[in-house]
Amino acid sequence: RQEPAYPGDPRSRRTHTLSKSRQEEADAALENRFISRPDMLYVATSGKEGTEPAILDTRLPAAGYYVMRTGWIDPQAIYLFTDIAHRWGGGHQQPDALQINLYAYGKTLLPDSGSYLYYGPERVRFARTRSHSTVTIDDTDQNRNPAVLNAFASTDALSFTDGSHTGYEGITHRRQVLFARPQDDIPPYFLIIDKITGKGTHTADQYFHFLPAPTQQQSDRLEIRTVLPDGPNLLVRSLRTKGVQMEPVDSWVSFVYTQKEPRPAVRYHQNGNLPLTFVSLLLPYPDNTPPELTVTKIPLSQGQIGIQVSGETFTDLLFAGENPAPVPALGIQTPALAGLKRQNAEGAPVREVLIEENR
Repeated sequence: RQEPAYPGDPRSRRTHTLSKSRQEEADAALENRFISRPDMLYVATSGKEGTEPAILDTRLPAAGYYVMRTGWIDPQAIYLFTDIAHRWGGGHQQPDALQINLYAYGKTLLPDSGSYLYYGPERVRFARTRSHSTVTIDDTDQNRNPAVLNAFASTDALSFTDGSHTGYEGITHRRQVLFARPQDDIPPYFLIIDKITGKGTHTADQYFHFLPAPTQQQSDRLEIRTVLPDGPNLLVRSLRTKGVQMEPVDSWVSFVYTQKEPRPAVRYHQNGNLPLTFVSLLLPYPDNTPPELTVTKIPLSQGQIGIQVSGETFTDLLFAGENPAPVPALGIQTPALAGLKRQNAEGAPVREVLIEENR
């Protein structure tokens, strides 16, 4: 029989109670361990007490959760959450490995689907893989194989997560997320690289589920963006790859248990022999006018993917590979798994970040 999940859980005939003194001891131990931590106190009190955390990006390896952020208590901060969970935790866990959620400028722009109900067909609808911002193969749900962290790195200019999941028999989905941090007049943006490897011919769908908001699409640019008049908004663009198609799909979100509402969503679709790759730009912005960015792929070798992102005052050259290796095309001789080379408007180098290994 199933052991109780908490004292008094009705799923078990055995019940457990704590005396008042033991409960007080347990509460005190919890407070001493967590609430009294200066960094947690700082976040819990919105900076009124405690000490600001020494780090921004957060790794929680026991849970398999990884977060890139620009701040802790600023409501205008940006954070992206990546789910690289490596174990199943029971009924609350869903087949959503490598999904992302994005918050920026006061709103969650890519929210999780939520629970809605804990039973019935609607529970299945909200929990399925395609209801999350991740990748499906052959329009089916992931299995329960564990996801694996390949790399996590945090610097003042570039943050990086790299996770893999064998969620489909004989197939590996690897997702690499590069976060180019805002600097002066350079806007923050994310690059999502999804690689699907294995054998045979398959269908791959990359999903992005937005908050409830009106949207505009530009099919010729494989681009969709929300158009909230007062912002914030999010632009998603897939770099054109042979065979990639974009189409809107139905989606629902539940922010309150037993309540749901429709929201816009898009999927980028490919069908063909593996490997298949998606490369996408995520550009959050605080108002209703997206920054003008030009994004193109850079031909590289050894399984590396290069992307050039250019604005009025800068050009970024970014790359990510399967293993640490030099990048001769970018003038990089040091073996690196991922990196960023930033140039100013005149083409002069101003910043270089190389992620050489998991750190």
